[in-house]
Amino acid sequence: MDESLTLQKALLQLDYGRVEKAEVTLRELLDRSQPGVLRVRALVVYGDLLHQLGRADEATALLESAVREASDLDVDDLLDMELERARDLLG
Repeated sequence: MDESLTLQKALLQLDYGRVEKAEVTLRELLDRSQPGVLRVRALVVYGDLLHQLGRADEATALLESAVREASDLDVDDLLDMELERARDLLG
């Protein structure tokens, strides 16, 4: 499945409260994704989810990776919003 569709699938799973399935989908996406905007978005979404689940250490690692990887990218408005969320969660 296309990576952008996989991310959309994870977001829909979250919308429908299927947290465990969304976590599996995000983990699989990150395992096979290449560096880029979509990977950074997935890192932020997954980090945000883990933060909400009270798994702060795991969330912090993912959110820090997102911020670090984004520094090598041309950031668009959507990604900028994702990074702002990551920075907010990191405190």
